[in-house]
Amino acid sequence: PPPPRGARGGPCWARQTGGSFDTFYGAAETYAEALGEIGLAEYRRLATEAWSNRPAQMGKRRAVEAETIDGFRIAPILDYFAERDGDVEARIAIRAKDLSTPWRYQQLAEFCREQGRDDDALRYAEEGLWIFEDDEPDDGLVSIAVELLVKAGRNEVAADHLWRAFVGALS
Repeated sequence: PPPPRGARGGPCWARQTGGSFDTFYGAAETYAEALGEIGLAEYRRLATEAWSNRPAQMGKRRAVEAETIDGFRIAPILDYFAERDGDVEARIAIRAKDLSTPWRYQQLAEFCREQGRDDDALRYAEEGLWIFEDDEPDDGLVSIAVELLVKAGRNEVAADHLWRAFVGALS
């Protein structure tokens, strides 16, 4: 007999990962009841397999196509499952796989801060500032780094980052 309808991830997987629009964004969560545990397990397997074939990105920009397929489609699927499991480490690892822009570092630092992990947030924010120090300063990344540095009592370092951002904005 054929496998249950949801056993291969069903049409949701194909539409969420291959469609031109984001109509099926969040399909695993939305259709969790219809997919059932078998379908969700297969959905997770497919997402994990696709993710494992993707190289980590740090300090460089990628093509928009890869960004759309991997970053905006596969990562949220895995994040849904990690959130469902209560696995903050996995959620951080998902976000840390793509640190190709200052914005990605900012997003990761903000996520860590939301999870009450200020030390991790500060580490990622400072790493992002260092990796992209030759680029135009990213206001959001500078801002979160400065907030966390001040909270940690490292006011001089915070002032240094603000000064570099100010000088960088002038050039």
